[in-house]
Amino acid sequence: MSRPPAALVLLLSPLLLVALLALVTPTAGAAPDGPATGPTSGAGLAATPGPAVGRAARPAARLGRVLALVNEARSEARRCGRVRHGAVPPLARDVRLDRAAGRFARLMARRDFFSHQSPDGSDAGDRIRREGYRWTSYGENIAAGQATPASVVRAWLGSPGHCAVIMSRFHEIGIGYGYRAEATYQRYWVLDLASRRVRP
Repeated sequence: MSRPPAALVLLLSPLLLVALLALVTPTAGAAPDGPATGPTSGAGLAATPGPAVGRAARPAARLGRVLALVNEARSEARRCGRVRHGAVPPLARDVRLDRAAGRFARLMARRDFFSHQSPDGSDAGDRIRREGYRWTSYGENIAAGQATPASVVRAWLGSPGHCAVIMSRFHEIGIGYGYRAEATYQRYWVLDLASRRVRP
């Protein structure tokens, strides 16, 4: 399995591996209390694959539950590491962001890699733009191995970089999930958050 070459890898416990990468890319017009200007920390979280889950976690319900948990987190002020974030408005699902996140999650599962960079060299901004979404700012969280929406959102909120992405002033979100039993982590999760350019 390929690993991001620029990743800072920390072993937090025998079950949790955290890789922090530069990813979120605000552009001109990004909210000042979102991620800092210029590349900031997005992240990837990998954990030992959890046990199989039952029928309750069908695809639509699984992704809807991630959205509900992310918006629940955004509804309250919280600390992401040492930085305090105020409550922010809920995110709305966008079909183009869903396509970008879903295709990338399935690609990671199918090709058995874990990185923000696709094998073709594209990053999250490229993948979102490819789906026709004209972003002014975007962020991406990835995770692997977590068995449920609750466990993956809890892992993201427990990591300062991931938490900051969730608590940033983006407006829309896409959620992706990929599974392959033979892949290293089996389950792959992607959040693509963004704000779009408004046509004049």
